[in-house]
Amino acid sequence: MRKARQQAVVVARMRIVVTAEEAGISAATRRWECARSTVQRLVRRFREGGPEALCNQLRGPRGGIGEEVRELIVALKLAHLSRSCEKIRRLLEELGYVVHRQTVWRVLSERGLARVQESEPLRRFQHSQPNDLWQLDVMEDEPVRFGKVHLVAALDDHSRFCVGAQFVRRKGEAEILGALAGFLKRWGLPKALLTDRSVIFWGGSGDLARGMSTYQLALGSLGVRAAFAAPYKPRTKGKIERFLSFLQRDFLAEQSAQVRDLEHLNRELAGWLEGYNHRRPHASLREGVIWPRKNGHRTELSQS
Repeated sequence: MRKARQQAVVVARMRIVVTAEEAGISAATRRWECARSTVQRLVRRFREGGPEALCNQLRGPRGGIGEEVRELIVALKLAHLSRSCEKIRRLLEELGYVVHRQTVWRVLSERGLARVQESEPLRRFQHSQPNDLWQLDVMEDEPVRFGKVHLVAALDDHSRFCVGAQFVRRKGEAEILGALAGFLKRWGLPKALLTDRSVIFWGGSGDLARGMSTYQLALGSLGVRAAFAAPYKPRTKGKIERFLSFLQRDFLAEQSAQVRDLEHLNRELAGWLEGYNHRRPHASLREGVIWPRKNGHRTELSQS
């Protein structure tokens, strides 16, 4: 049974990889309804190890929980297939059941409902102080009840604190840079801002004579260094990519059909961010998300 599941998983992931290779990462993300970071990881694993690298192995003993809890885990997953194991663990805790996240994953694996657990080693980096570096990205063409929206989001590299996230209807320069201006006004100026090399950040607008975009010129005037991820190196922006993937699963999947308009969507997002920044423990940090109340890069870090 386990072998059959593994084979089915490899076939499904091969379809994603083939679509990405033939039509691009964005096309694969839209067609197979999965996170951009997931598509990028699968493509990289296939290139490094072939089809066998797309297979995952179950690890650890079976969880010692009752059948009632097992069925509840499955029911919570089926209610929203995008729910992560951590999300289900928290929902179970609210219902009075204390279950480890790995136990949730084992139960879902038995039913063929678990998502990928990456086993390949990561070379991690982290800046030593808050506001040394922010990672900025745009999540495009997310379907919601009233149409498609785009999300502009920024994350502090050291603390994983989300310094800003805002949905916009258009992915134009005015909307994206306007959202970023709001983040900077509220939390202060970082020493550097890391983005990909899309046209709005890297070039194609602004002072073409100097070869700089409006984004680069604006940051330069503020004394903020514009840093760019190397081409075909998605892990350079791994923290913001994982954040966006988590936001898709934990927030958008459950709110996209409920929100009435853009204002309502951003209001619900603000409430979700409050929990993410101040109440939810971060898996990569011993003490969770921490944002110190002290001077940043030439600007006081305080909410306006």
